[in-house]
Amino acid sequence: MPYVTVETNRPLGGAGLESFVKTASAFFAQLTGKAEEKIMLRVTAGAAMVKGGTSGPAAYVLIKSIGLPVEKCPAYVEGISAFLERELAVPRERIYIDLAAIEPAWFGAGGRTFA
Repeated sequence: MPYVTVETNRPLGGAGLESFVKTASAFFAQLTGKAEEKIMLRVTAGAAMVKGGTSGPAAYVLIKSIGLPVEKCPAYVEGISAFLERELAVPRERIYIDLAAIEPAWFGAGGRTFA
């Protein structure tokens, strides 16, 4: 049930956005070890973003998941950074990654919480 948000100021129009969304969905499923059917991914491309006072390529990633293992967070950050460098040409020093473990009672789908 991981919820993943990728925001970037890189433009991705039409087929480029569709391709990235499919590639990213598969990537985040593999990274987290969750079935792709359990991943919800939102991608916002072409966002107005500034990091360090400049508008060069930048990205922000949020992953919210029940049971996110803290010991895997460094590997997640490394993997996500490499993925966005490769797929979007965003340098890793211009990527912020927010990892959030949430309680099952605080997340819901299908009309009920996961508790």
